[in-house]
Amino acid sequence: MARGLSPGRSLGEERLGRGSGLIRLAVSVEGSTEREFVNTTLAPHLRQFAIFTTPIDLRGPANLDRIANELKRLLPNFDRVTTLYDYYAFQRRAGLTPDELATAIGERAPEGTRARVIGYIQQYELEALMFADPDKTAEILAVPEIAKRLADVVAQCGPPEQIDDGYESCPSRRLAGIYPGWDKVLHGPRVTQAIGIAGIAAKCPRFAAWIARLESLNDPGNSQPA
Repeated sequence: MARGLSPGRSLGEERLGRGSGLIRLAVSVEGSTEREFVNTTLAPHLRQFAIFTTPIDLRGPANLDRIANELKRLLPNFDRVTTLYDYYAFQRRAGLTPDELATAIGERAPEGTRARVIGYIQQYELEALMFADPDKTAEILAVPEIAKRLADVVAQCGPPEQIDDGYESCPSRRLAGIYPGWDKVLHGPRVTQAIGIAGIAAKCPRFAAWIARLESLNDPGNSQPA
């Protein structure tokens, strides 16, 4: 959505203006891979929904105590806060599923702010999204012959989000086994950009549900949370 700046206001001031119609969304991420995914793929997609998206690096593995402190820090400065952490690396999971952890994140928000928090845990790693379109992934890596091997993993495991979190069978190690030169920070954003949010969502239903919630933040009745 193209908008002109108000006279005398900087771009930053315009984006932060409460009356601008923009939602200021913070995405708490655990590291550089997720941060680059937000910058290169998620933020440009959400911009068309008048959502200004900023990744905030947690700088290390996530756990509920660290996240609770991060929410206290972020909520005063953003309209909404969502999370993007891998289930595989989540510390002290206490047997909770990804969906249960996402709910627990919202419950850790300060009283009166919980409606502004959208907890999301990627099952099992962000690298699972690279399997959403084996042909595109192989094209970006410039090794067309690995498309079949990527597709074989999906055929074996089911949808990309079902690629399990075993030490040797998690998505990141499967990728490295198929393409030894895999660099998640270098290649990951290029692959997700090529596949696109819609392409990923078509094959990853949990991810799709998260994206749908984010896209609706500026819908009437949803823009001023309690």
